[in-house]
Amino acid sequence: MGVNEFIQIGSKIKKLRLERGVSQKEMSKMCDIPYSTYSNYENNNREPGTEQLITIAKVLNVTMEELIAGRVIYDSYPPPGVSEGHPVAFPGLEKKLSELGCYIRYGCDYPDCDENSIWIDYPTGKRVFVSVATLEKLDSEVSSYLAFQVERLKNEPPQE
Repeated sequence: MGVNEFIQIGSKIKKLRLERGVSQKEMSKMCDIPYSTYSNYENNNREPGTEQLITIAKVLNVTMEELIAGRVIYDSYPPPGVSEGHPVAFPGLEKKLSELGCYIRYGCDYPDCDENSIWIDYPTGKRVFVSVATLEKLDSEVSSYLAFQVERLKNEPPQE
């Protein structure tokens, strides 16, 4: 996923929640996600990270595939309705980092933190604060490296 794409999943979560007759407040409690954060997910102001998507899928009793099927990808960044300064999740980057045991955290998810703070939690407990620009650069570099490796493979002789 490139920096200029954003997956809108909030509408899908809202639809599934309403089909089950659960309020936003009930859903946020069942998922152990602050109400304001959960509301931002459904209003497409933020996208849930991998951990949150897994939790939401479990609570809604659907598979991850069902939850993320039919997503909308925007060509603009940030997506419509999201201010330039608002941290927007990087789902592809978050997935890769989680494979390393690292997680991107947003201060607006934590009541005791500055809502504009963004950091990466490491498995060792270390916390490194970063900016949206840093995450964009990291996401772009990961995408560029992958594109380079795929191109390299294309030019290698076929393996038998």
